[in-house]
Amino acid sequence: IVDGKRLLEESKRLRHCVFSYATSCYNGSTHVFSLSTIRDKEKFPYMTIEVRDNKVTQVAGKMNKEPGMKIIEMIREWSKDNNLTYIC
Repeated sequence: IVDGKRLLEESKRLRHCVFSYATSCYNGSTHVFSLSTIRDKEKFPYMTIEVRDNKVTQVAGKMNKEPGMKIIEMIREWSKDNNLTYIC
């Protein structure tokens, strides 16, 4: 997620507080990624991933739902591929 508008959209669609991280994202101390699904050629956010100090520190779905094992394994692999540590 590269701008405040997209961060707000993620927060509204998944009904969680990721938009409150806008200042941390702006100053570079936090990076937020969106794991999305595609249905009928449209992209929908599914999980939000917070990265701080090269560590995946939080993963949250709709209304802060925790990810299942399949998603955790996917994010662990993504973390490894991007030289990040998964600490959730």
